[in-house]
Amino acid sequence: MMRAIHLTFAVVLGFGWSGAAVAQITAPPLIGGTMIDLGGHRLHFDGVGAGWPTVVIENAFDEFSFDWIAVQTALADTHRVCTYDRAG
Repeated sequence: MMRAIHLTFAVVLGFGWSGAAVAQITAPPLIGGTMIDLGGHRLHFDGVGAGWPTVVIENAFDEFSFDWIAVQTALADTHRVCTYDRAG
């Protein structure tokens, strides 16, 4: 009985440590950008990188600009990449 308790404790402890390690590896990137006022409507805009051509990422329904941050970061080495959230 005591052996089963030790084994259960070890398994639970192991899952806790592995979960903490995964949380450190998959930490979300910081979201940059700024809020811009467009005649009474405000939207979030983030432009990064330099180069040509400029890539503007258009979000689909129910998406946010930060959903594209991995793509934006990957392209920013060679292109200017802009994302924005639609007003409203």
